[in-house]
Amino acid sequence: AYGNCGEGSFRIEVRAIRGMLRFALRDHAPPVDPARVRPRDLSECRPGGLGINFIDETMDYWRLRPLRRGGNLLVMRKRIRARDEGGAA
Repeated sequence: AYGNCGEGSFRIEVRAIRGMLRFALRDHAPPVDPARVRPRDLSECRPGGLGINFIDETMDYWRLRPLRRGGNLLVMRKRIRARDEGGAA
């Protein structure tokens, strides 16, 4: 997101809301076009670029959008189940 500069900041917020975990990550990087963010072809044997693949596999919902004042907001949601008295989910 920040190119090759190696520096940048972001804010992360995690909330539990009605049986869901909501993760919101906000960065200050140049805006990203959400239409260009796709999982990569896993048949390609190369390092890196697996973030969207991991998000698709673990989250129930996610959305990325550029912000008007700069930066990007990634919102992800994951359903959670309450544990029973024996500790099982």
